[in-house]
Amino acid sequence: MRAISRKMADGVKDFMQLQTMIGEVLAASGHPGRQSATPDRYGYDFDDARFFMGVYLQKPNIIVFEMHQAFMLGNIGALAKGEIRDGSRWVRELDIQSPDLDFFGRNRFGQMACIDRFLSENLRYISKLERSIAKPRNIDIDILREFDRDP
Repeated sequence: MRAISRKMADGVKDFMQLQTMIGEVLAASGHPGRQSATPDRYGYDFDDARFFMGVYLQKPNIIVFEMHQAFMLGNIGALAKGEIRDGSRWVRELDIQSPDLDFFGRNRFGQMACIDRFLSENLRYISKLERSIAKPRNIDIDILREFDRDP
């Protein structure tokens, strides 16, 4: 354990501002969230708690997007984005300290646009995964035709 510095108060204020931004981005995108706080994370559950977007307190520089019960995606093989954790959650991270992102060099609107882009990319990616999984594969066409004939 280390001593607490004078930066603590500003850090807490900035952390809460980040949470407010995430909540505003979710609401503006048509996905109003419900605040969700546990001892290790703080953020928002949304779309009937199917998704979480927020920050794990051990990594406050990382905005996390999670899909709960990702096992419902089935055997999706290698992922182009994100990863499956604990066998049940699809997780993708955005490091706001990345020099390539320059999150802290942006104004409030630029930061919110960055969060919005992260949200949109994740929702589009999940939608694409679900559509590809929903396509019938290796199904005998004759069985489908018989199924259609049944009253």
